[in-house]
Amino acid sequence: RSDTEREIEPILGVSLDSKDRQEVLKMTMGFITQALLIGRQARNTLKIIVTPNPEIVYRAMLDEAYSKVLNKADLNIMDGIGLVWAKKFLKLENKTKNPLMLSLEAIVCAWDVLFNSTNERYPGRMLFEDLIIEAKTRGLKVYLLGGEGETAEKVTQKLSSRYKDLKIEYSSGPWLNLQGEPVDKAQEEIENKAIVKINKFRPDLLFVAFGP
Repeated sequence: RSDTEREIEPILGVSLDSKDRQEVLKMTMGFITQALLIGRQARNTLKIIVTPNPEIVYRAMLDEAYSKVLNKADLNIMDGIGLVWAKKFLKLENKTKNPLMLSLEAIVCAWDVLFNSTNERYPGRMLFEDLIIEAKTRGLKVYLLGGEGETAEKVTQKLSSRYKDLKIEYSSGPWLNLQGEPVDKAQEEIENKAIVKINKFRPDLLFVAFGP
């Protein structure tokens, strides 16, 4: 299996990637290296990575448009032990239909997930931290968009203090409705200012944190 080949695990209609921490990080940095080599303005250099948790996958099951957005991502990283457990349990269902055997296998599966599946659990927070270190090491530009209140500003200050040479900017961004649109004219103005700032900064990594 190559570093860029996706191994998909469908759960409730969402195509999730079954890659461990090192594989995800290597694939992500491969995206960035390729974009830098051929130029950011070239086609197909923009890559989208999302980190669905069980709540997001459940909502996608109820919202076809939302599911389509998730499935267009270049990487869908399982964020949460529940999805790792679901992946393993769904594989068990394909092996046996005997209720007793399935129950016993499920117990073994749950034990394995809790105590032996550290590499399969790669929450978005951990991916963020790993990419920040890579950005500092490689001199990449980072932009934080979203976060409630002053979250983006405080995280930027903390990261700038921890990594002195890190190139980082931020915007809190607008309040959005369920369709991803600014809720009013004032928020539209905030959105436009954020877009101008992002385009001027031209980040290599754009982290987006909207929603609850």
